[in-house]
Amino acid sequence: MSPASSAFFEFAIDGISDQLLVLGFEGREGVSQLFEFEVKLSCDAAGLAFDDALGKPALLTIHTDNDEPRHLHGIVGRFEETGTNPKSTTYTATVVPRFWTLGLRQDCCIYQDLSTPDVIKKVLEDAGLAEGEDFSLNLQGSYNPREYCVQYRESDFAFVSRLMEEDGMFYFFEHSDSGHKLVIADHTGAYGVIPGETNIPYREDDSGMQSVAESVNVARYSRSLRPGKVVLTDYNFTKVDLDLASEVEGDAETSYEIYDFPGRYIDTGHGSERSTVRMESLRAERDLLVGESDCRRLVSGHKFTLEEHPRDDMNQEYLLLRVKHVGRQPQAGGADAVADVPDEDGEHEEAERMYEAEFEAIPSGVLYRAPMVTPQAVVDGPQTAVVTGPAGEEIYCDEHGRVKVQFHWDRLGQKDDKTSCWMRVSQPWSGTGYGGMVIPRIGNEVIVSFLEGDPDRPIVTGHVYNGSAMFGYSLPGDKTRTSLKTYSSPGGAGFNELRFEDAAGSEEVFLHAQKDWNIQVLNDRTQSIGNDHTHTVGHDEKMEVKNDRTRKVGANESVDVVGNETIKIGGDLTETVGGSLNLTVSGAQAVKVTGAVSNAFEAAQSTTVGADDSLSVSGAQNVAVTGNRGVAVDGDDSLNVKGGHSVVVKGADSLSVDGDHAMDLKGASAIEVGKALEIKAGDEIKLECGSASITLKKNGDIEIKGNNINIKGSGNITVKGSAVAQN
Repeated sequence: MSPASSAFFEFAIDGISDQLLVLGFEGREGVSQLFEFEVKLSCDAAGLAFDDALGKPALLTIHTDNDEPRHLHGIVGRFEETGTNPKSTTYTATVVPRFWTLGLRQDCCIYQDLSTPDVIKKVLEDAGLAEGEDFSLNLQGSYNPREYCVQYRESDFAFVSRLMEEDGMFYFFEHSDSGHKLVIADHTGAYGVIPGETNIPYREDDSGMQSVAESVNVARYSRSLRPGKVVLTDYNFTKVDLDLASEVEGDAETSYEIYDFPGRYIDTGHGSERSTVRMESLRAERDLLVGESDCRRLVSGHKFTLEEHPRDDMNQEYLLLRVKHVGRQPQAGGADAVADVPDEDGEHEEAERMYEAEFEAIPSGVLYRAPMVTPQAVVDGPQTAVVTGPAGEEIYCDEHGRVKVQFHWDRLGQKDDKTSCWMRVSQPWSGTGYGGMVIPRIGNEVIVSFLEGDPDRPIVTGHVYNGSAMFGYSLPGDKTRTSLKTYSSPGGAGFNELRFEDAAGSEEVFLHAQKDWNIQVLNDRTQSIGNDHTHTVGHDEKMEVKNDRTRKVGANESVDVVGNETIKIGGDLTETVGGSLNLTVSGAQAVKVTGAVSNAFEAAQSTTVGADDSLSVSGAQNVAVTGNRGVAVDGDDSLNVKGGHSVVVKGADSLSVDGDHAMDLKGASAIEVGKALEIKAGDEIKLECGSASITLKKNGDIEIKGNNINIKGSGNITVKGSAVAQN
């Protein structure tokens, strides 16, 4: 029988037709672990091309007693030529799963609003693994979308492993002669079953390949102290008073508590899930079976049943967590190859073919959760990023003033409103209803820090200028200027600014309001100006003082009103002028006083009216002149008194009329003269009452007319004339 036909172990690499004889192998596989088998080979062909083997599918076949061989399928991750002699060449092929290649890929990538299974599926498919053929998701849990999930400078393998560990998933591999499949699961029903007979008896004296039937010849069962309580908590800034503490207890050792923060969740339901997963992960290997066997069908992630152990409670079904395989068949390489295969002690003595396995297993009723051993991705320090938003927007934020950014390492981002999660922005001060708020604008470069270095928890902590966005003033020339300047949005055509100039001798505080400027002072406001004050208002100005107002001008004051001026005073008006008062009115002047008016002039008063002057007094008017009074009217003078008219002259009274003088009295008229009364007329004096009249003419004629004329005298009546005529 040729060596190949009697081989206990066989190995083949796709694309290599030369026969590869297995001298021996050693491999490890485990749940949530990558398998790796080093297979020592002998080949008659010298100089096999490394690239013909590297990365190619490979199959290690381990023949069993029941004609159902155990297949170990993978790809060649490493191929080494280890020795040569005139008849053959020896090689070592390292077989790994395709999933192993994800460790060769590193990326910085952002996933948003995807559940953990969705993220894992995308990463695997992007790495070239096909669902159904290369991997399957055997999941029963409910997985909420992750709002923001970042792969930061992690290999694809580390990233996927970390996510699975966080959410309580585990994985193992299924093998066939044509391929292998990665199985990702989260429940005990997903455990596989070893091929063939699942019951394996315990035989303490069995060893190697001497036994007739496969058995477990070493079995050590242990129980270890493990944490019995997990308490996680976190913080939700939108619900600051919400207690997110989540506590889960195991069935024992509850005094050993694991307390951790942050729990990486924002609601109590998710917190309970995280705490449960952490507890199950910590206690999964509390009960552990460690054993050795010659059974060639042991596969991690699969179940078997131990029977016939002297201790009855050890006879139960187990899940294989980790298996180490060792096999040797040096005869396959012939005499020349035997010397190149050392035994366990490193000795080069000829040995028969053999197989042995060491394993670790847990009771199959335990839900296995992979331990959280993959390091969390950490951003070692702050980074800068560019604020982004939807097209057409200049400022984009949510109700909390959060913004979105695109990191410089994000090669997939489109600089839009989907580049990142909402990020809180550090402000100079914050409180309920008070503080400061500066919202970074689209295109601004900002500094982003990460809470506890977690790339999933970014926060904007500052702003920086760059070569495309420079400070608004020239530096270093304007280095003494400190400015807070904004741009009008949209468009940026205007700005608001508060600027300080600290150059010695040119100190300045500059305030620019693009449109309105509103100041509200609930109590006192004091303004002191050491020199000039210029106040320019381009349009209307309105000032309302609800109480007293005092204005004091130390020197001159000039008020120039181009249009109208209206002054309304609800109470009294008192004006005191220490010197002269000159009032010039180019147009009409109207003064309306609803109460009494009193004018007192301690010196002379002169009033000049260039046009008509009208005085209307609704009530009484008193004019008192302690000195002389002169009234000169160049035109007509009209006095209309609707009531009584009384003129009292304590001194002389003189009336001079250059033209006609007419007096029309609707009522009675009385003239009382204390002394003489003299009436003179140049032409004629006529007294008329009804049909009676007396006319005195300048020629001396006197004419008395009347119906009856009676002349009575208490004394004598004398009539003299050159002639006296009687009728």
